[in-house]
Amino acid sequence: MGHRLIHTPFLHKHVHSVHHNSVNPSPWSSLSMHPVEQAMFFSASLVHLVLPSHPMIALCSLNWSGTGAIVGHIGFDRIVSADEERAMKTHAYTHYLHHKYFEVTYGDALVPLDKLFGTWHDGTEAGDEAMQKRMRRKRERLAPRGAA
Repeated sequence: MGHRLIHTPFLHKHVHSVHHNSVNPSPWSSLSMHPVEQAMFFSASLVHLVLPSHPMIALCSLNWSGTGAIVGHIGFDRIVSADEERAMKTHAYTHYLHHKYFEVTYGDALVPLDKLFGTWHDGTEAGDEAMQKRMRRKRERLAPRGAA
């Protein structure tokens, strides 16, 4: 939800666009962001100042804030081991599509909000067509009346 918030016109133009300069995301680009976005990103760890929790839980939360986005920026859709069944889906491909097109897949497949709001893109031709259709409708809605 927070990621969608920083895609609102003002925050995207002045804050989140720094992160989107990384059109082809990498682990290094996962934390390449404006200081305001960094503050928002790490603010999730502040909950431990309000809710009593064990210091190790707070450290794990801070660690996850710092390294959790790397998995979505590694460029591989799955991390595999010797046992193929234990492969871990990273959803990095959908996040790559987000960096490529900006207005699709704000989240990942685990929480289906993108499917609910019509911003899901899975890399298929059907996903491409749905995105193009949505962008045409948006341009028509924003175009001045009487413009050709």
